[in-house]
Amino acid sequence: AEVVTDPAERERRLTFVVVGAGPTGVELAGQIAELAERTLAGAFRSIKPQDCRVILLDAAPAVLPPMGPKLGAKASKRLEKLGVEIQLGAMVVDLDYDGLVVKDKDGTERRIESQCKMWSAGVQASALGEVLRDKTGVELDRAGRVKVAPDLTVADHTNIFVVGDMMAVDGVPGVAQGAIQGGRYAADAILAELKHGQTPDQRKPFKYFDKGSMATVSRFSAVMQVPIPGTKKKFETEG
Repeated sequence: AEVVTDPAERERRLTFVVVGAGPTGVELAGQIAELAERTLAGAFRSIKPQDCRVILLDAAPAVLPPMGPKLGAKASKRLEKLGVEIQLGAMVVDLDYDGLVVKDKDGTERRIESQCKMWSAGVQASALGEVLRDKTGVELDRAGRVKVAPDLTVADHTNIFVVGDMMAVDGVPGVAQGAIQGGRYAADAILAELKHGQTPDQRKPFKYFDKGSMATVSRFSAVMQVPIPGTKKKFETEG
C-alpha cells in the first residue's frame, strides 16, 4: 500500500477481512485494528495505517456465539470502538487473490476487494478421519471429526483412540484443553491396560473439565466466561 499510486489498489491493500466471529476472529480483528491505530502510526510516508479497513465477517447472527449474547455484545461494542466493521449473516461463497464474494442473509451477493484475508471460522479435520471411516465404518460429523465412544475410542475398536481436533464429543470445544485432557485420558487408559490388565469395559467415560474461556479483544480489553463450581451457571465478566 505504501508504494502503489492507484487509490483503488491502495484501498484493496489496506482492507483486511477476518472470516469467523468466534474468539480467534475477534482477537485477530481487534489486534489488526490496534496495530494500525497505535503501533504503526507515523511509520509510513504515503499512507496512514489507521486508515486501514478491518472487516469481521460471520454467517452467524452474533459475535462470539459460544460465549452468549451478553459477552458477544460487549466484544462487538469494543471492536466497533476500534473501527472494526462487523458484518453478520454474511457467508463467504468465493475467494480469490484479489478479494472475496459474500452472500448476505437476504440472498444477495457482493464482492469485497481485499489483499489480506484471514480464515478463523474453523477447520476441516484431518483426512485420517476418512480413512478410519472407510476401514471401521465409524461416523463422522460435518467437519470430518470422528464421533467417538464415551472412552474416546472408535466403536467396536477399543484399541483405537481419537483425541484433539479429530474427536467429536458433545460439550468439548476445539481448544487446547480438550486436546490436553483427551490425550491424558487416552494415555492413562492405555497404561491401565498394560500395567494393571484393565479391560475396555472397565474404563470410566471421558469427562471434560471446563476451565472457562476468554477472548482478548484488544490491549487491556477481554471478555471471559468461567464455570461456577457446583452449578451449571457460568460467571461472565469484561475487563
